[in-house]
Amino acid sequence: MGYAGLSAEERVLAVLRDAQNPEPEEVSRKKARAITTNRVSGNTPRGELLHYFIEYSKAALEQAYAEHEAWSREHPDWQPQPGRTDKRRPDPGVDSLTQLLNRAGLDEKLDILYDWCNEEVSAGKKRLISFLLIDLDEFKTMNDRYGHDSGDELLKIVGQTIGTHIRRGDQVVGSRSGGDEFAVVFAMEVDSTEEPEDMSTWPQEDVERLRSILPEDQWRDKARLIVAQRAMRFAQRLEAVLDEVMKRYADEKWNEEAWRQDEDAQKPDPGASIGVATGDPAIERSDTVKRWADKNMYGRKLARKLVKVVAAVSFARQELVDIGAMPALSEFVDKLQDGQITSRLLKSLLRRLLELRGDVRPSVEIR
Repeated sequence: MGYAGLSAEERVLAVLRDAQNPEPEEVSRKKARAITTNRVSGNTPRGELLHYFIEYSKAALEQAYAEHEAWSREHPDWQPQPGRTDKRRPDPGVDSLTQLLNRAGLDEKLDILYDWCNEEVSAGKKRLISFLLIDLDEFKTMNDRYGHDSGDELLKIVGQTIGTHIRRGDQVVGSRSGGDEFAVVFAMEVDSTEEPEDMSTWPQEDVERLRSILPEDQWRDKARLIVAQRAMRFAQRLEAVLDEVMKRYADEKWNEEAWRQDEDAQKPDPGASIGVATGDPAIERSDTVKRWADKNMYGRKLARKLVKVVAAVSFARQELVDIGAMPALSEFVDKLQDGQITSRLLKSLLRRLLELRGDVRPSVEIR
């Protein structure tokens, strides 16, 4: 409320009203008149006014604080939206860098999700849980090359990307477990009338990935199969998005630092490997399902690295043919194709190619 144009007495009365003064207006008018005419024994008008303001404002603040505490208890999973300034004290369950849950926050949320899954449901319905564990490929390379500030910036980007690609609700949550490891956990209710996706038209790669998530002998459990399919599809979409945003960031940093690169520098090729697991909370503990997802994540990481190896093998064979060195290095190529190659032997082959071609080097670096 504005006080311009009011008399001194009216101004004091208005302040008392704004301070939620519970006294009758006639009492307030007498006090306002006493304050403005300086007839309050032992107090200046300003001091008396300040006294009333503090007393009545304090009551209002205490009420507001009580309402805030009650709201916080009713909304324990509230998280500030990206870009919003949150003036509340830091939440010990939230990662300050990405604003996703941290490990402690995730453990607390898992208890809530498991309780929800184990609630009694109507006939024909089943509630299952899925873990997606996310590990950032070549994050250490990015961190070492461009510094920890750039690494933190990349983690923020990944956190924001995960946050915007999960449907916020009671049964889904994103977290950063620490370092460059993230997780998405969601619980899902499946009805017996639902049917799994028809996999007859799936690419073989997708079928094999589903087998790594849910063994084929468990496909008879229709609810598990449906949830495993949906979790895998979500993981594929999220992997593609994270690969894109991370590569874009890597390209930007590479171009910014181009003047510093030496001639042998290799541009980082970051991405995300996501392991998936689905469990029945009535049977499997959360740490069991998480362990399955962790194992699946490392398998996925290896599979993605093998894609790079295949690219290197194709390059190597063509280069050997081009330079007429096929007989001398055919043993290396045979081992590569037979799957007997080790990282050390592969690097040896690539170094040999560099020696033979001089200024030509593979477009894919294997670490």
